[in-house]
Amino acid sequence: MRIKTLTLAALFTLSGAALASAQQCPALGSTGAVVEVDGSQLNRGIRTEVIAGTQIDAWDCQRFYMVGYVNVAPTLTMRLSNAGSRGVEVIAESDCDPTLLIETPNGQIAFDDDNYDIGRGLDPAIPLPAMGDGTYNIWVGSYRNSYCLTTLRIRYR
Repeated sequence: MRIKTLTLAALFTLSGAALASAQQCPALGSTGAVVEVDGSQLNRGIRTEVIAGTQIDAWDCQRFYMVGYVNVAPTLTMRLSNAGSRGVEVIAESDCDPTLLIETPNGQIAFDDDNYDIGRGLDPAIPLPAMGDGTYNIWVGSYRNSYCLTTLRIRYR
């Protein structure tokens, strides 16, 4: 299985995943596909389609206390400007039981697998307090070891 995982990792060298063989956990501070977002866009919310990744078993990353499979590099790096003082909500929707890991601008880590209050049951949703402008690294993973198409929604709470 490791050989197959490393072969799949080679497909993601543009996102920094070439280091997958040397790292066992999400690479905090690294950059995924960059999206520049003005705070006014979050009034309506933004939606984007992403592929939930499966390079590493997050359960092995005990410092994150999370389950599922994620890539080493973030799926998406959101650079938020003109954010104001409102909290942000991040939701991943898919039929494959996605997971979410977020590194906030101040270095805090948030994880969710299933959220029955905000998400659709098996979909994760993370409500973040107001943090203002900055870089949010977002990993979209899968509870099972498989890639899948996932809709990522980001909006003000």
